[in-house]
Amino acid sequence: MESNLYFQIIFPILLGYFFGCIQNSYFVGKYKFSVNVKEEGSKNAGASNSVMLFGFKYGFFVGLIDVFKAYVPMMIIFSMYSEYPQDQVLLLACVSGAGAIAGHMFPFFMKFDGGKGMACYLGMLIGFDFSFGLIVCLIGAILLMITNYVAAATIIIVVCIPIFAHFFCGATLSLVIAVSLLSCLIITKHTENIFKILNGTESTFWSVFKK
Repeated sequence: MESNLYFQIIFPILLGYFFGCIQNSYFVGKYKFSVNVKEEGSKNAGASNSVMLFGFKYGFFVGLIDVFKAYVPMMIIFSMYSEYPQDQVLLLACVSGAGAIAGHMFPFFMKFDGGKGMACYLGMLIGFDFSFGLIVCLIGAILLMITNYVAAATIIIVVCIPIFAHFFCGATLSLVIAVSLLSCLIITKHTENIFKILNGTESTFWSVFKK
C-alpha cells in the first residue's frame, strides 16, 4: 500500500463509480418503453420505480443489475490486489463498492441525480461477505413483506447493517464507520418516502408488485 498509494485508492473508487453510473432503469425506460424514469412514477432511477412503471419482470432485472454494479468491480479489485494482505484488499474492494453506490446515486450524465442506492448497497455487502449479504437480502425481503413499504424496510435494514457487520462478520472499526456513513446517505435519500408514508400517499409494496 505504500507505493502508488493514491492510485491504489483512487482507482477502485473510479472503477466502482463508473460501474455505478450504468443507469439500467433509465436505459430500459428510454429504449424499451420511451419513458424517462426521472419524470414518471416516483421519479427515481431504481428498481422499485421500474417495477411501478414497467412491471415486475423488468423491475427485477433492473434491481439485479444494480446489485451487480457494486459486486463486479469489487471482484475485479479482489483479483487485481490479490497479493495484498486480506484486510487491505477487503478495504479497497469495499471502497470500490462504495464508489458504485455513489455512481448510482450521482451519475455524471444525469446531472448527478440517480437512484437511491439500496440495491448497489446489497451488492457491496454480498461482495464483502457473500453469506452475510444474502442474509441481509433475506431479512430485507421479510421486512418488506411485513411493513409493506420499500422505504420502511430499507431504513430498518440499513440501520441494522453496521451492527450486524461488526458482531457477525468481525468488521473493523473503519469498515463499520464507512458502512454507517453509507447507511446514513441511503436514509437521507428516502426522506421524502418517509413523509409520504406518514401522509398515506406512498405506494405500498403489494400494490406495486401486482403491476
